[in-house]
Amino acid sequence: MTEPKLPLLTRHFSLAELTVTNTGLDNWPSDVIRARLRQLAQYLEQVRERCGGRALIITSGYRSTAVNRAVGGSPTSAHLKGYAADIRIHRGLDSDLIGAIRSVGGFDQLIYEPSRGIVHVSIDPRQRGQVKTLTARGYVNGIDNWGWHRDGGRKPPSPSR
Repeated sequence: MTEPKLPLLTRHFSLAELTVTNTGLDNWPSDVIRARLRQLAQYLEQVRERCGGRALIITSGYRSTAVNRAVGGSPTSAHLKGYAADIRIHRGLDSDLIGAIRSVGGFDQLIYEPSRGIVHVSIDPRQRGQVKTLTARGYVNGIDNWGWHRDGGRKPPSPSR
């Protein structure tokens, strides 16, 4: 039996991209979640456009409760509701991607994770506008730009004493 081809949500983003998991667990979204994923894909199209049309690579989108638990996600994650994606830019700098998201606006969370080379963006309707960086010490407010170039694990500067 042939797998059904999953539809494009927008010109550049498919339902398959926003629901992929390597856990082997069911990750099929409900109709409500699929509608949110379409909104998320529309948001990502705007970000892509602000990045000069460079491709965005989705490393994580929607997560069912079982998938979220298996990957160690937060029990309150916006991924569970179809509002969030972890992304990176193809052949671009993290700073380009972050700048594009800030330019588009309308996000609930923008979390830079330099150790993973990704940016988490959530369009949760709470629209808190949170901007954070996940460091080895935990979350810090704002963008810590020590890792812009993803240079193979350069460590952030030591804090002044």
